[in-house]
Amino acid sequence: MHIKHIAIAATLAVTAGAAFAEGGVYPPETAFVSTTTRAAVIEQIRANDPNMARTNAYPVAVQPAPSMSKHENAMQLQAADKQLYQGA
Repeated sequence: MHIKHIAIAATLAVTAGAAFAEGGVYPPETAFVSTTTRAAVIEQIRANDPNMARTNAYPVAVQPAPSMSKHENAMQLQAADKQLYQGA
């Protein structure tokens, strides 16, 4: 009985694999033809943002200064923790 189930499962797996292996119908590949040169693209970048054209690095986001000290933050968390329901 077990061999029968194994044989059926193997047959289904092979059938499903064959169905996926057939693949779909894809359009033929076309050659890509660029409309702008590399120099033109770099010129556009320099026109929009001169700093980006100088380096390959992304601009660094400036992190704002904290509005509270660590102690003030800890006190606020303790006050909020006392207000939470702690269970029965």
